[in-house]
Amino acid sequence: MHVTILHPHPIHSKDVLFTALALLGIEVDIVFAARFSILRTASEQPVGSSYRSFFLSEGSFESLPQVRTAMRAVKVFEECCPDVVIICGYSYLPTWTVLAWAKACRKPVVLWFQSNVFDHPRLRVKEAIKSVFVRACDVAHVYGKSNREYLERLGVKHSAIFEKKATMDCEMFLAKRASFHKGFRRFVYVGRFAQEKNLPRLLEAFCILRDTEHAELVLVGHGPEEAALRSKVRVLNLDDSITFAGAKTQVEVSQALAECDCLVLPSLSEPWGLVANEALCTGIPIIVSDRCGCAADLVTQDTGWLVEAEDTQKLAEAMAAVCRLPIQHLEKMGEAAVKMACDYSPEACAHRIIGNLEDILQSKGTAR
Repeated sequence: MHVTILHPHPIHSKDVLFTALALLGIEVDIVFAARFSILRTASEQPVGSSYRSFFLSEGSFESLPQVRTAMRAVKVFEECCPDVVIICGYSYLPTWTVLAWAKACRKPVVLWFQSNVFDHPRLRVKEAIKSVFVRACDVAHVYGKSNREYLERLGVKHSAIFEKKATMDCEMFLAKRASFHKGFRRFVYVGRFAQEKNLPRLLEAFCILRDTEHAELVLVGHGPEEAALRSKVRVLNLDDSITFAGAKTQVEVSQALAECDCLVLPSLSEPWGLVANEALCTGIPIIVSDRCGCAADLVTQDTGWLVEAEDTQKLAEAMAAVCRLPIQHLEKMGEAAVKMACDYSPEACAHRIIGNLEDILQSKGTAR
């Protein structure tokens, strides 16, 4: 089977998936629209040697020359001549031209979809255009429940939606295992310091928590809101209990998670929230807002707490619950967390994808 995937730019979590697909015997071509994204901590993300890769633009995804890139995309896909076309996203012009090319050439099209209805305010006109795109694809692969619900709202049939799950470098994070602290709890946030991450509310909730519990908070990452967050920490008089750890590599993030007792992801908008999977791998529970795509799939009574994104008091109460649980209970939650996280390995995801692609080709009568 020969698969060509149009992807916005290299990402570490997708690199391990592309590699897993190739190692299972699939001929894989990855066509990257851009070399990098300015929203990523590292400007250069890994590109593996197990698959062929093409770059349509050498700049950032945010400065993508749409028309030139779209024309280049069609040329590259013609040269690759795949059995199946996979398109990631729908919000940039090359996705539309590749979709049109695939339909003209009668190639099956799979959409990798990871949006949720609650990500942003939805405009009727844009939703109508989006609906045309997603319904033109033969099948959609999603991370989980909230992605499926949004696609069905856009008019895609339930039977045309397949759950491939999010994927990450499980092996790297499973190599670290948390050891819970006695006498206090250390919470951690990992991600960009941006408005949609809801970090001022996290600081306010932590301030409430500190009135009754002994706790620390580690903020891993960087972004445009960092100066404002540092100022708020000073205003709340939390300098002695909040650490700004800076941006970290994947290996450093795995170590940071293992040194903490609970991940907090309070985002107002989060298509998935892969750091929650990473935290589960290290064996720590998670507190996740209801605006995170992963919430419906990853948060159970055995793995963590679900809170409303705009409820500061409830967030503080969830953090207080972590502080009051005995270590033995947290350790049991950690075991459940690791068990769940293993289902999101690159190998498991690759097997699910290949099985569905084989079914698609069989139904089209083009299976090799």
